[in-house]
This record gives sequence, C-alpha cells and structure tokens, in this order.
Amino acid sequence: WVPIDFNLGQNTYDLKSFVCQSDMMKYYKDGAVISYLGVDISEKQGYVDFNKVKKAGIDFCMIRVGARGYGTGQLFLDDNFTDNMKRASDAGLEVGVYFYSQAITEEEVLEEVMLLLDSIKEYDVTYPVAFQMEYVENDTARVEQISKASKTELAQIFLGTVKTSGYTPLLYGKKEWLLKKVDLAKLSEYDVWLSQNEKQPDYPYLFGMWQYTNHAVVDGISGSVNLNVSL
Repeated sequence: WVPIDFNLGQNTYDLKSFVCQSDMMKYYKDGAVISYLGVDISEKQGYVDFNKVKKAGIDFCMIRVGARGYGTGQLFLDDNFTDNMKRASDAGLEVGVYFYSQAITEEEVLEEVMLLLDSIKEYDVTYPVAFQMEYVENDTARVEQISKASKTELAQIFLGTVKTSGYTPLLYGKKEWLLKKVDLAKLSEYDVWLSQNEKQPDYPYLFGMWQYTNHAVVDGISGSVNLNVSL
C-alpha cells in the first residue's frame, strides 16, 4: 500500500468505459470512441509490415530509438530504428519514440537524450518522446544502485531536454515504478505512459497512455506485441 498524494492529478476515467474486444482496447465517452490504439516496436519484433498493422486498426506506433545495456552500460541504437521510422510513417501511422535508459549519472542521461534527439531530427515525430527506465526480471540492473531522488533527477533532465527541444515528453513506467521508485510530485508536469497488464488500470493518478497487454497478436507483426491505448 502507498499513500495517495491528492495534490497530484487524480485518475478520473470511468473504468467501465474501457472496452476490450479481440485484444483491441477502446475508451468510450457519451457512446463515442475517444481513444487511439497503438503498438510499441523494437528490433525484437523483427520485420514489421506496417501497412498490415495499419489495416488491422492500429493508429500509432511507439518506436524504440535505442537503449543502454542494463549490465554493461553500453549505449546503442536499435538495429531496426531507421527502417521502422520510415515505413511506419509511409504506412500512415502516427509515430512516437522511446528510449530505454539505464543511466546512473547526469552525464549518461544527457548522452542518451542527445543521441535520441540527433537520431529523430530528420523524421516527423507526431506522437510523444518517452523516457523508459526500469529494473529487469531475474537479473540486476545498473539503476538499482541509485536512489529514488537520483532516478527522479535523471528523468527530469531527460524529459526537460525533450520538452525544450520542441517535442512532447512522456514518462513511461510500470505502476510500482511510478508509485515507489520516482518522486511523481517532481515529475507532475509530464504526462504518463502507464504499463499495467490488467483489464482495468488501478493506477491512482492521471495518465495519457496505457500499455495494457504485452502478448497481443496483430496482423503484420510476428509473435506477440505490446498494445497501448492513448487518451
């Protein structure tokens, strides 16, 4: 259990208005769909037929730009980033991006965000630019060695740099990460991309995007993929 901070914007969604059919989540208001459906993609999905993805009812795609190794600390671009960006845009999908951070110093997080900004400058990024930092299952991540205050400060630096560069920043996190591992009061100016693999989100605060499943099947993508509803 965690205490609720009522100074933060509260989750006021009508949970009964989230309707999922065949993995496809929609949010209704006054009988009309007011949400958008998206996938998030990295090199793990291999080749993606974005035209089929678009025809399957997907509106947007969040594409991984790159990452820092959670053990080695090595910085790298996603192998399929350039190809994914071009073909997703050509297929008529709205495109956003994200970066998987394992920064433990200000120098490292600036290195990450500058790599991201330099990589996306030639593309039409119409959806947010997201910061993802998290632990890993069954192993030790670099960011476990830094404090909650440090994690918060690094997120502020990344998201603030994205904002001043003219893009829409977005803070990604699983429910427990958001509630326990960062100080949301210091990150309250940024919209949240919630990751919670549930039928209904019980995250208490405002969020603009919800990654609600990581095992969906979408035409044009081999294997399973994450699906997201944008509000």
